Amino acid sequence: MKNKFIIFFISLNFFNFSVKAESNVSYTLGYASQYISSGIDYNKSRPAPYASVDYSLNEMFYAGAWTSGYSGGDGANQEVDYYFGVTPSFGDFSFDLSHITFIYPGNTGHGTSSGEFGLTVSYAPSERPYSTDVSFKQGDQGNKDETKEISFNYSFEHFDSSFTYGDVQNSNEFKSVSLSKNILSYDITLSYIDNEMDAAGDVASRDHLTLDISRTF
Repeated sequence: MKNKFIIFFISLNFFNFSVKAESNVSYTLGYASQYISSGIDYNKSRPAPYASVDYSLNEMFYAGAWTSGYSGGDGANQEVDYYFGVTPSFGDFSFDLSHITFIYPGNTGHGTSSGEFGLTVSYAPSERPYSTDVSFKQGDQGNKDETKEISFNYSFEHFDSSFTYGDVQNSNEFKSVSLSKNILSYDITLSYIDNEMDAAGDVASRDHLTLDISRTF
């Protein structure tokens, strides 16, 4: 009985060590020439510094927090997001099932937060330079409109590229082309974004050219 207990104890500690060995905490600091999300400018064409902290476990579970400059005309000058998700994979397919909460400190408009469920399905054949992502997002508070996106990605010898088409229900359609490269541990992305609003309103249809520079520690 004593030997069984010792074996169990050793096995339990080995399992705990394995879990700890597979966990990771990372920090990211970045600077965007504009804060564009799903085709919409959320900082009035002004630069937006941002930062995040992320935790991952066994390449299956993740959680984190992200903050950025924000100016939505509702009194808030900052956005803070909290998110978590699971990322199972099967062969060349991977899945990302997530939830994100958006908080806007100082918001004097229609509430200080909102939330969104997301599902992304990715196909990335091994030893191939291309991949495809299809994502669906559903708001869970107030505005419950759906967002659908599809992305095609291709890795060239010296840089990566991505083309994305998205449709936000009752709001807008957008297309983007991005080129990215890691230089001296900095991730640099140049994007062209074409946004078309479904109807005239406070947000006009327009194009954006953005530069994003970040580093993860």
